Amino acid sequence: MSTGDPLIEGKSASGAALSSIPVSGITGLGSLATLSSVNNNNWSGTDLAILNGGTGASDVVSARSNLGLGTAALRNVEDTLTNGSNLPDGAAIISYCDAAYLNESSNLSDLTSVSTARSNLGLGTAATRNAEDTMTNGSNLPDGAAIKAYGDANWASSGSDPGWYDVTDYGSVQAAINAAEASVAATGIPATVWFPPGNHTVTSTLTLDTSYVTLLGAGPMASMLNKSSGTILSVGTGSSWQYGLSVQNLGFNAPSGTVTGILLNRYVSQSFFTNLNFGACSYGIIVGFNCDWNTFNCLAFTGSNTVYGVHIKSDGTSNAAYNATGNCYSNIKGQATQALIYGSGGAFGDICISNVNAIIYPNGIAGVWFNSDYSAEGTGYSDHITITGVHTDGVAQYSVATTNCEDVAVCGVTAGGNVGTAGVSVGFIGTSTGCVSAAIAPGNT
Repeated sequence: MSTGDPLIEGKSASGAALSSIPVSGITGLGSLATLSSVNNNNWSGTDLAILNGGTGASDVVSARSNLGLGTAALRNVEDTLTNGSNLPDGAAIISYCDAAYLNESSNLSDLTSVSTARSNLGLGTAATRNAEDTMTNGSNLPDGAAIKAYGDANWASSGSDPGWYDVTDYGSVQAAINAAEASVAATGIPATVWFPPGNHTVTSTLTLDTSYVTLLGAGPMASMLNKSSGTILSVGTGSSWQYGLSVQNLGFNAPSGTVTGILLNRYVSQSFFTNLNFGACSYGIIVGFNCDWNTFNCLAFTGSNTVYGVHIKSDGTSNAAYNATGNCYSNIKGQATQALIYGSGGAFGDICISNVNAIIYPNGIAGVWFNSDYSAEGTGYSDHITITGVHTDGVAQYSVATTNCEDVAVCGVTAGGNVGTAGVSVGFIGTSTGCVSAAIAPGNT
């Protein structure tokens, strides 16, 4: 149609206005054209497709199905969680979950039963222990550092040889000695404690109380044990005999204070103390009660404050100094203020001393001096002392002196410096008896 068309202008083909024509006079109209309104009773067409805005169905069940709605579409919303026919809203869900389940922000502090939770997780009793940095028998568990420290102190490293205990593998020197002693006690096989070159500081007195343990260093001036007071090494502190001990190639040094290098307390026999240096120790080696048949060889005393290098000492008990029988002292040199080798107390038994080179300064007794009181020790005990090859220099009364000793044999004694100002290098003092062979007077060395 175009402009001027009668229909556009609301006219019929004859030119009459359409509004003046009755509906009945219009042909070709359907029944709906004459209705004022349309309801379901008038609908007889095909169901309107979803594409055209319908549901594609003429019943609600089919319509819900066509629209993909589930059974929840039939439920109402409520603000509580029940087992009824309605569905909870968000607030109801949050309220219920907060009350019935764990809250993230609470970090598990809202557990009903923590022990049950641990059990459900398969956790053992260790889960409730704290970590600590020490090894104890308390309620906590040691951390890695504590375990390592304890292992280093008490166990040999995995790479160490059986019977060989390097002190640097342990937390302390005593820990290495303990490990060696435990090994000997368990296996009966001798063990060696190794001291590498260097200074090994000792804060508490070391103890050695098990037979067939050797303390071995790299040399008397290479492997040094340092302590500022008391005793560095105490041997034989128990009541049982110890045999086959050995202390070799070590230095005992006292940076300050009054220090004893080695103390043989008692019951040490058939043991060896060789190639040792004592630097600034007030007393180098003290030989105590019932320490017999031992070897002391290659000993040097390099400090200026040494009172006695070797002191064979009575502890005041009956026959106390008879301990010394069978001991041999050889190749000993150094400086002392009183005597390089000194014996005091009861009868000494059978002793051999050889090759001693002593400097006594500033004003001592002798290079070798035995001061015995065998008469107070009862019958059956006596002195049998052999002294050969002694030279004493410095300032001393004698090169060799014995006081109240019996059966003393002295051979090859010399003296230099201001030793023996009385004109003799060997002195038998008090009730001492003996013989002298080839003793050279002072000034004739």
